Amino acid sequence: MTVEVHFPTLTVDKAPGTGQDVNDVRLDQPFTWTVTITNTDPVASAFNVDATDILPEGWTYDLGSASVVTPARPPLIRRVRPTPGCATMRPR
Repeated sequence: MTVEVHFPTLTVDKAPGTGQDVNDVRLDQPFTWTVTITNTDPVASAFNVDATDILPEGWTYDLGSASVVTPARPPLIRRVRPTPGCATMRPR
């Protein structure tokens, strides 16, 4: 008997949100980032995945702007932490 073992293979991509241009960021104007985490293994599921996105210096998180979207079923979320979704560059 042969046993084939599968492990989740996660890829992470961070890109400006729709209509956002990283070359046109303005002070006190919200800027949306999209972080996409994909499990590319067709068999193994990924559980208890934590993702942390560190904002660049001078940026602040806009509370309540993060959202979670899944393609097939609702995510199993035990705790929601303020994670970057939309951020605003603030003057120092």
